[in-house]
Amino acid sequence: MARITNISIKKLPASEVEIKGEIPFGVLLPFRAKAMKELQEKTELPGFRKGHVPEHMILERIGEVGVLEEAVKHAFPELYLEAVKEESIEAVGRPTVTLTKLAPGNPVGFTATTAVMPEIKLPDYKSIAKKHEKKEPDAVIDADVEKLLVEFQGQLKSKDAEGKEIVPPIDDAFAMQLGNFKTLAELKETTKKGLTERRAQESKEKRRAAITDAILEKTRLEVPNLFIESELEKMIGQLREDLKHLGSSLEDYLKNVKKTEEEMRKEWRSGAEKRARLQLVLNKIAEEEKVEVPAEDIKREADHILTQFKDADRERVTIYVESVLRNEKTLQLLEDQ
Repeated sequence: MARITNISIKKLPASEVEIKGEIPFGVLLPFRAKAMKELQEKTELPGFRKGHVPEHMILERIGEVGVLEEAVKHAFPELYLEAVKEESIEAVGRPTVTLTKLAPGNPVGFTATTAVMPEIKLPDYKSIAKKHEKKEPDAVIDADVEKLLVEFQGQLKSKDAEGKEIVPPIDDAFAMQLGNFKTLAELKETTKKGLTERRAQESKEKRRAAITDAILEKTRLEVPNLFIESELEKMIGQLREDLKHLGSSLEDYLKNVKKTEEEMRKEWRSGAEKRARLQLVLNKIAEEEKVEVPAEDIKREADHILTQFKDADRERVTIYVESVLRNEKTLQLLEDQ
């Protein structure tokens, strides 16, 4: 039984709830003892060894209310988890807590606001997916290959001693300049294969986007701000990494585009919300369809990432890999409709 009493729960917008309740004074007493011991260990007073300051001197400095505040800090995480479990609240993230009543010998009143897992009402996603039939991409023709080779040719232009432009002919020597190719025919074959694979991937991504956009449009869902902020952090973190690889920084980028980070966050917020909505919907579909990823697949991919990023935390990498692989299987399930 939860040790918090007089609990009331109020639904708020953006998939949040407000929890009000009281912690009986007797429930706080064991935590008060822990808080007092910790205060004695931290407090330094002339004439007393650290950790040996008498309790009455602690009370003289911060009062009984100050000790109770410390006791609540110790008690609340444990008691809060008990309460949300007892009330079947699917809380996510840390709550924002305000003490509304704090007096020695009396119950401690509080108000906590927390995000909760949103209720997701999925449409008939299989029927939606069926409407978006797979279309074969346009075949790559010789003209497409020639056009790309001309672009490569432009990248290899140079100038002679008099400043005259030199354009290399598209021949076997040209092919060897571009990579490990012995002949122009070999270069053309590889280029055609690459263009074909690119078009197939673009067609696949376009179809996936059409399917997921249509599902999102018909899904009833309130996205918690916590999830939107999380996606924003991921987007900005990715931008930082991309800029770092280019020898730049986010600060330099913001100066060039004449924007503050806050302005960029506002512009990106709708995109972050869509990403959060999509992830929640994919998670729900995966749950409905009992999509599972074999543990050996997760470990193999996590090991591969950790060989490239040796300082990364294995647990976080594993969670990331499992999410990516589950998303892929869920999207493939939709495509197969």
